[in-house]
Amino acid sequence: MKNRILTLFIGIAAAFGMQAQEYTTYLFAYFSGNWPDGEQVRYALSDDGYNYHALNYGRPVVASDTIALKRSVRDPHILRAEDGKTFFKDEGRSVMNKKGNFRTRQGVMRATSKSLTGPYEVEYRHLQKPGQYPTEGSSVFPLIGSDEYILMYDCYANGHYQFCKSNDLKNFTYVQNTPTRGTFTPRHGSVIHITDAERQRLEAWSSLGEAVQDMEKIAVPCYTLDELAKRKDLETYASQVMATKNTPKAFKKTEKKIRKFIAKVKQ
Repeated sequence: MKNRILTLFIGIAAAFGMQAQEYTTYLFAYFSGNWPDGEQVRYALSDDGYNYHALNYGRPVVASDTIALKRSVRDPHILRAEDGKTFFKDEGRSVMNKKGNFRTRQGVMRATSKSLTGPYEVEYRHLQKPGQYPTEGSSVFPLIGSDEYILMYDCYANGHYQFCKSNDLKNFTYVQNTPTRGTFTPRHGSVIHITDAERQRLEAWSSLGEAVQDMEKIAVPCYTLDELAKRKDLETYASQVMATKNTPKAFKKTEKKIRKFIAKVKQ
């Protein structure tokens, strides 16, 4: 499991290094909670940048113990290039939210620099939609095919991510709240553009992983002894495919075998 997850991550990271410009989809990388399983990297996809569906049934796609010494990962960010800007959580000095005309210690602020490593100049004003509620996990990304940018942040006490947009990276207007529920339960993370080919590979990988999970959910008494042995062989084979292959065709072919087996067991 660890190897196949790390292989996927490396394959996606390599694809991000390409100079492809025909991006079609938004990839949200995030962690989901303050416990060992929650502090692992998960993925979700979106067509519009505001509404997301989780991959792999909301389970991890990058195991933390394969990339972190402390075996936990929070606030994952995948970056394509330097942009000299950073839309961070503030819990320090009290500042005025000029849009809402109130003071608060919790919100999203902007800092700018001509260099990625700083020094940064902080603008002491909050950017989020007016309202006295705590926010965390802010991130900003451009809309595909547009000169507008999206600012998103976790309104964790309210059970949703909030999205605002801007065309100058200074003034943001509210767009919508996206509930965090079901398999999509992000805490903090970041969004990056991916190509259609990258999306197809991710979705095929995810579907294979979900098929394995569906097979494992079937209670042991439902299997014959021969079927239990077959299930173990399929699990091993699927793990090998996910660790060594990176094409949708390979993932789909293996998923088909597992789905066919599941259907037979349920007869």
